[in-house]
Amino acid sequence: MKIAIVQRVIFHYRTGLFHEISKIWTTRVFHGDSVSGSKVVNAQPPYPFDTHKLFTYCKRAKNNPQQILFFNPGLVPALWRWNPDILLLEGSNNMLNNIVVYLYCRLLKKKYIWWGIGTVPGRKESIYRKILTPFRRHIIKKSDAILAYCTLSAEYFAKITNRKKIHVFPNSLNNVEIEHDIAQYTAEDKESLRAELGLEPDCVTLLYVGALEPNKRLEVLFDVFNTLHSKGLKIKLLIIGSGSAEERFRTYAEKIELQDCLFLGKILTKVNLYFQIADIFVLPGRGGLAVNQALINGLPVVCNTPADGTELDMISHGKNGYLLEDMNAEVLQEHLEKMLSKQKYLEMGRESRKIVEQRYNINEMIRVLENVV
Repeated sequence: MKIAIVQRVIFHYRTGLFHEISKIWTTRVFHGDSVSGSKVVNAQPPYPFDTHKLFTYCKRAKNNPQQILFFNPGLVPALWRWNPDILLLEGSNNMLNNIVVYLYCRLLKKKYIWWGIGTVPGRKESIYRKILTPFRRHIIKKSDAILAYCTLSAEYFAKITNRKKIHVFPNSLNNVEIEHDIAQYTAEDKESLRAELGLEPDCVTLLYVGALEPNKRLEVLFDVFNTLHSKGLKIKLLIIGSGSAEERFRTYAEKIELQDCLFLGKILTKVNLYFQIADIFVLPGRGGLAVNQALINGLPVVCNTPADGTELDMISHGKNGYLLEDMNAEVLQEHLEKMLSKQKYLEMGRESRKIVEQRYNINEMIRVLENVV
């Protein structure tokens, strides 16, 4: 069985999954070039699976540089030569490629699987997405199977096509690789990093990891952290990530004279060590996979909803975190204080690990894919 995985790029958070897939089936990932100044960036090679890199044409939207029209003109000839049995398509973000791949599949009677989130609650669709909606719905409807990121995604796809071919494919990182990475860190490693960052033994550390983009709404977190800090709580805040709104967030932090908050920039290597020294993960805006990484590291999560829909499957409100609808400063403060009370965050963190072990893990993803293929 030969599986062709068609992606814009090989995102660093997908390498673990593709590696696991390649252990079971003959796999090749067809991908394009990184797009400078965006989140669409290839992980650092070499990769532990077969790949085919293609020439890339891309065009950014004038009003939003993060909206990128992406196309690989050599994709179909490359697929034709390799002759896969099944194609796994990335989803809505790769629509121009998906259209030509759909025509290739129809012509050669190839099976294809649509893999995506479907819709993000509250997200305003661009003109580009609206124009391509009829094509997207048709390709989804004609697919041989749908892999939905989460339960909410499955409900969206069920409005378009037969529910029987829709499978929830939990949008998880490779927890096995992350757990192996975590196991390498000693107590001395953690204490050394805490000392380097100036984290006192009895302080509670709040963590945000993700892109620094306007829709992350970090101002809400800064306001609440400032209020809690002014009450005398021994807390620290770590911000990991980079992006187009980084300067804006830094300026806002300076404006409100935010103390005990560290902007650490983008960290990929050893990022789990930072999760390990943190106590609570906070996501005040859009996001998803960082929540999964927090759970794998045994952290409770305070999360805005809607984020991307996956949080509804990963977080049990009041058990391993809190889901706060359209999070504002007042509500976030209330729930952080509740979590800090009597160190409730410790028990909630243990519940996060249970969710990973029971249903949100790489083994569950592979199990679902085996059933589909």
